[in-house]
Amino acid sequence: MWNQQPVTSIDQVFKKPSEVAAHKTGLKILIWGAEDTRKTGFCLSCPPPVYEVDTELGAPPLFQHFVYCPKCQKHTTHILSPEGAIGPCRVCNDTNGVMKDIHWCDATFLNPNTDEPDPFVALQRLESTITLLKDVKKGTVCIDSGTDVWDWIQAWLEGTGKHKEGTLLRFEWAKAKQRWRQLLLRLMAKPLHFVMTAQTQDIYQGNEPTGEHRPRIQGASQHVFDIIIYAQKWLAITGNPPVKRYSYQAEITKCRFSKDFRPTIPDVTFDELTKQLKEKIGVEVW
Repeated sequence: MWNQQPVTSIDQVFKKPSEVAAHKTGLKILIWGAEDTRKTGFCLSCPPPVYEVDTELGAPPLFQHFVYCPKCQKHTTHILSPEGAIGPCRVCNDTNGVMKDIHWCDATFLNPNTDEPDPFVALQRLESTITLLKDVKKGTVCIDSGTDVWDWIQAWLEGTGKHKEGTLLRFEWAKAKQRWRQLLLRLMAKPLHFVMTAQTQDIYQGNEPTGEHRPRIQGASQHVFDIIIYAQKWLAITGNPPVKRYSYQAEITKCRFSKDFRPTIPDVTFDELTKQLKEKIGVEVW
């Protein structure tokens, strides 16, 4: 059994800034928005190795965009075979592309008897997966998406919590919040970049929607992130005859380093985000 020795010195508890440099090496980011706003693409753009915990199976179709082409000297789109073989670069036809160091985890689980999703097992497997990451010291961990994980926790509570007349007792929600918070803090405490994606949720006043939105995750979660990004897809109709054109914009709605850092970044990637952090407020991300 793990045995924690008693604390006998103040220096064991309180540290100087120079002694906690490891905790400056990772950004903790929440990126949320409607479907098709490039949230998963942002995850895969993060520093490698990227550990992508995928609850929506949305990452594999994007792998083709994260192959480094030595001739173009950047990541470009390559043709990938069903077996995963890397074909030619679609820009220059070079055939020496190298896949980015991405480790993909299918976080879904289908009950073999019913062939239906099983949130109880999926949640247990996710927590075990996080344990397996305990010795990872660099790179990025992505939970894609946190909305599904919060849904799994709510399903677990509904199935195990105490009810009265068919309704879950109000105090039972503390169990769900605690399980969510433990999962989140285990990832926050690592000296890595951590990204969570989330879907959108309407905000209501009474029974009427206000037209505003929030991330659909546990309500008290936003305060723990360094940066919150609201990913959006904008439609413009131009030309004659009219042609629909979409642009992808990322609005920074929270930055722990500076309340004045609120840019809107088109086609946001991790590199572009960190570039603007350095140029605009002098924050360098390692």
